[in-house]
Amino acid sequence: MDDHRTGQIKKNDAFFEELFRNNTEIMLLIDPESLKIEDCNISACEFYGKSHDKMITSKITHFNCLSEEQLKKEITRAKNKERKQFYFKQLRANGEICDVEVRTSPVALEGRNYLLSIVTDISGLQLDSDLLRQENTLLEKRVAERIDDLNELNNQLIVAKAELEREMVFINALFESIPGYLYVYDETGKLIKWNKKHEEMTGYSAEELAHMTLDQWFEGEDLIRVMAAVEAVYKTGYGEVDANLITKGGVVRQIKSTTIRHFILTGIAEKRSNKAYYKHLIRQIK
Repeated sequence: MDDHRTGQIKKNDAFFEELFRNNTEIMLLIDPESLKIEDCNISACEFYGKSHDKMITSKITHFNCLSEEQLKKEITRAKNKERKQFYFKQLRANGEICDVEVRTSPVALEGRNYLLSIVTDISGLQLDSDLLRQENTLLEKRVAERIDDLNELNNQLIVAKAELEREMVFINALFESIPGYLYVYDETGKLIKWNKKHEEMTGYSAEELAHMTLDQWFEGEDLIRVMAAVEAVYKTGYGEVDANLITKGGVVRQIKSTTIRHFILTGIAEKRSNKAYYKHLIRQIK
């Protein structure tokens, strides 16, 4: 993924954090089938008096004073868009029962259907009917805007994921088409990725290579030269060496190895892009 797209996804993650996680309104993401709280924001944890871990292992029935059967009927109405606004009595962790107004609307995230609920504590409020209707209209608008924002964010993430998958296919094909023995290792020397030609040259299977480090193919003076070239890569970003590589079967192959350093390698370690990786291109001489 290029820098622009990577930056866009980071921007979207930050946008979600601000929109949902750090929002001052009490927000819950509920599975309408199981009634389980799939996610909640900081304000919800503070209001109900439970940690995030405890919240997401709870059902909404743990807080609502209605029976589970009654609550399921209301959830079904919300899921079917028959009703958006509800008034409940809910129980907080300290035993306090609060009057709450709940605005709920269906929302689809990553292919699953949820209910997004915004909870407002109205305990002790004496609102006349006109003011209450105005507040209801405003809250409905805000819920709709947030659902639109979440749906747009979800669509952007789906598109970015599809683009990344297409890039991965292309990069893997390019990796295999390089006319040479190519492998990538990290700062500890552990192999991260290699092409099929490298397996054929060394005689090791993919499973064996996955547990190997590059110094296992060289001995004596060759090993010293190879590690000196690796040290040069650490310092300058480039290294080159001629050495004898020993295969699994004990065959000695003369090779010329060129190594470069890079920090972002799409398709190989996208979650480790803050680390340096080293790419070897080996040409067999004999």
